[in-house]
Amino acid sequence: MSQENKEVAQKYVRAMSAHDVDAAVALVHTDLVNHAALPEAQGSAGLRTILTKVIKAFPDATWTIEDLIAEGDRVVCRVKMKGTNEGALDFLRVPLPPTGKRVESEAIHVMRIANGKVAEHWAGRDDIGMMRQLGQFPAQGATA
Repeated sequence: MSQENKEVAQKYVRAMSAHDVDAAVALVHTDLVNHAALPEAQGSAGLRTILTKVIKAFPDATWTIEDLIAEGDRVVCRVKMKGTNEGALDFLRVPLPPTGKRVESEAIHVMRIANGKVAEHWAGRDDIGMMRQLGQFPAQGATA
């Protein structure tokens, strides 16, 4: 079961990297519980919105699995994202204009797989590090 669940995670990340939102969304349950997303962005429809916004903001984005571990119905992957912020980040709480800056960021994703699809998702992302790379926060140790 763990190997099959790893394959689901690998397909999901490959679909994201190929900017194939339909393929990524097809790998999650309609009622996906995304613990890393706002209440307004739950389920497969919410995931579609999130991925569409991220790809618009980073049209050259690529995602690569650096580590992949599975046990039972859980898969944990360390994923590296690289991309250039050429479009607006149209998120509800933190809308940002494009910066033209290249970013590289890592995240840890935990997925619970049920019946061959992602049913729950948790993420630990370095959002502050990414915002610093985009010039939104001063670098550590910098003074205002």
